[in-house]
Amino acid sequence: MTLGLPLTLPGRFLPIRATPTLILLLFIFWPLRGWIDWRLGRLTRHPLLWPIAAILISLPISLAVAVDLRFAWLMAAYLTFGIALCVALVNWPPTQHWPYLTAAAIIGVALILTIIGPPLMEKALKSPEAIAIYAPLMPVVAGWNEPLNANILAGGLLLAIPLSLAWALAPWGSSWRGRLLGLLRTLLLLGVAWWLIQVLMLTDSRGAYLATALCLTVVLVLRWPQLIGPVLVVAFIFLVWLLFNDPWAQLNAVMANGMAHDYNSRMEIWVRSWLAFRSHLLTGIGIGSFVPIVIEQMPPIRYALTPQVPHAHNLLLQVGVDLGLLGLAGYLGCIATSMIFAVKAWRFGDGAQRALAGGAIAALVALNVHGLVDAPLWNSKLAFLAWLLFALSILVAKPTLAGLRVERRDEGQIEWDGIDNGIT
Repeated sequence: MTLGLPLTLPGRFLPIRATPTLILLLFIFWPLRGWIDWRLGRLTRHPLLWPIAAILISLPISLAVAVDLRFAWLMAAYLTFGIALCVALVNWPPTQHWPYLTAAAIIGVALILTIIGPPLMEKALKSPEAIAIYAPLMPVVAGWNEPLNANILAGGLLLAIPLSLAWALAPWGSSWRGRLLGLLRTLLLLGVAWWLIQVLMLTDSRGAYLATALCLTVVLVLRWPQLIGPVLVVAFIFLVWLLFNDPWAQLNAVMANGMAHDYNSRMEIWVRSWLAFRSHLLTGIGIGSFVPIVIEQMPPIRYALTPQVPHAHNLLLQVGVDLGLLGLAGYLGCIATSMIFAVKAWRFGDGAQRALAGGAIAALVALNVHGLVDAPLWNSKLAFLAWLLFALSILVAKPTLAGLRVERRDEGQIEWDGIDNGIT
């Protein structure tokens, strides 16, 4: 946590040349902790051990082949800080005991972004109401010299929205005090979710809009499974409407976001990125090397692209381009493992724990749906938010899976294969 600010805001607290040293400091105590845990007989396998190991193995290779090593170290700092934060939270007793602390951290960061994000956006605010609200902050943040891309702001807000709604819909206590506190919590978190959506609308991020609609639907269906029928009916009506309202134009409207002006230009980005990934399958092109290699060196397939296109506009494709096949497999492993743990926590948990598990499932859906057309939580200052979500998914499952293990042991049954996965 102490290293978070100098790593995410390079050059403000320490010289940029200190970045490799700061990254080393993130991991320098891992062997010592492992040795101490082994000596005390409490060494357990981290649920994301092998996926994270794959990423960390591929990262030095990616740095070695990077075109601009100085810029590559800055991108590596965002990634390694997120990884270290995830591992620390999963191993920290307070977050193990109270998983909602991690959810609160994701929501808290999003709330901070709703205050400083719109004035920092590279694009001008269009809403007169928003201009009036944020006008006093404009002179304050103008001197920070920290422009924030609207799509990155949308990605930073997106994960907190389903978590807020799911937590708001958690069951209340049975006593009068529990019901009162539950009501206050519900009203507060519903207000937070509403406010986050209002600020998200200022970004004009159509991919984030779609991801928000889907993840909120997931939250409601997980909370009230009987809604699955009406949701399918609404989905069918939407598809019929789409077929009769020029689906190609609607697709272009979704794709026309940021530096990709329509479906064709986005396809140009995707095809070039795929060719770069395929031709550098084992090493990747080097983290932070997308613009000089994919945009400036690769010849146009159908359309010319400007250096203002900073990434592949697809989360998994960008990971593969940066880190190669091993790094992509590691990141996919993080997503899959987190989803498995969150689903198990939702199936077998109860109360607020089950609600948070449902929120984590919906947030993972949002991350991947938005990731189909953008990559805001990779190679950005907010990349650590995805790793906070991975940590939450693991932590929220710990009480449930540990309880199931004890229950099955008491009943003399064979434990589920790998269900504890090192979280006991």
